[in-house]
Amino acid sequence: MHTEAQRAYLAGLLDGEGHIAIPVLPTSAGGTRHSLDVRITNTNIEALRQIGLEWGGKIAQIRKRGVDRGWKDTADLRWNTQSAVLMLREIRPYLRMKGAQADVALRLAATLRAPGHHSKPLTTEEWMAREQLRLEIRALNQRGGGIQAIPIPVPVKPTLVCQYCGAPFNSYQKRRKYCSQKCSMAAGRDAYAIRQAQPKACLTCGKEFIAPSKQQYCSMACGRKAPVPRPKAQVAQ
Repeated sequence: MHTEAQRAYLAGLLDGEGHIAIPVLPTSAGGTRHSLDVRITNTNIEALRQIGLEWGGKIAQIRKRGVDRGWKDTADLRWNTQSAVLMLREIRPYLRMKGAQADVALRLAATLRAPGHHSKPLTTEEWMAREQLRLEIRALNQRGGGIQAIPIPVPVKPTLVCQYCGAPFNSYQKRRKYCSQKCSMAAGRDAYAIRQAQPKACLTCGKEFIAPSKQQYCSMACGRKAPVPRPKAQVAQ
């Protein structure tokens, strides 16, 4: 548990040299999501590392600037969404300059889903509610007039066609070929069978057919007519 002095110190640092924003980031599935970006930028990198250890943040970037002028390197201490929420809740009573931004960030956190529930697509209402919070915190961070931001429309998954069963499905991954793991595995088995296939003569009727190396009969009917025990397949060396 952090002391009152630690909470007040971090709040002052975030007020003076911090930034709180709500970016829209790409996901591994090819879509987009709202996130929290809380960071503190400073030239005292070791002090930032110590604060990160105490508060769950990590040094995300070290920038070299003005080497010819003798300027010091700067670093960003950042928190991911979950650690940022815990940190902001604890220091919120001590914030003065960034209190409004922290309130908006915590309101966004209340709309985020629990881990393991991200696969279900967001409704238009959920997306637009988060967009309003993004625009609100952007306006609070804006200096001067600037260009007025507009909401980002809810992402729509493109409709694709499964290359195995022909069924339509929706996915952000435009290169995806199959609608499910079942179709993907079935396509893989078929491709393997094609690669292993070779021309041969049926041991019962003599008809020529193409099949995997272990298959000896052109049909189930010919297989039933075969003597028991059946001859072993000749494997090519």
